[in-house]
Amino acid sequence: MTNYISDDLASILREQVKNEVTNSLLYWYIGGNLRNRGLNNIAKFFDEDQRLEETTHALLFYKLLTDLNTPFDFQEIDAINFPIDKISDISEKFIEREIGTTESIEEILALAEKEGNSIVVEFCRMMLAKQQGEMEEAYDFSDKAGLCSDDWWKVMLWDANFE
Repeated sequence: MTNYISDDLASILREQVKNEVTNSLLYWYIGGNLRNRGLNNIAKFFDEDQRLEETTHALLFYKLLTDLNTPFDFQEIDAINFPIDKISDISEKFIEREIGTTESIEEILALAEKEGNSIVVEFCRMMLAKQQGEMEEAYDFSDKAGLCSDDWWKVMLWDANFE
């Protein structure tokens, strides 16, 4: 089988599929925690909207690999479990994951540029453009969570008007 990308590039792309799936599971976990608190509108943002977006990204990276005739294998996914005692725990994790995702795509882009792989370069540029919107969502969420001052009562009021 002939593939169009180096083993190093294939490996980092497989790792990105894992990262995107992990993001999806993280947002599902956060949504479940919020639903258990009765915060269904904010929960929907995570366990439906964000989870679906991250799953779609994982599929895009998977499709890139298979389109380039590269063998695909699933990487082991670590368990998702962290304490959520206050809304800032969620906003901090949200920003942390989106920054990490942006940085990992930038690493893929740098390797693809170094190797002269224009298909992967253009794909990464497209994904980074999507990341800009995700970073905006994460920072917007964090700003609004900050207004709640980790007061679950204020979060409940925010949830009632969450868009």
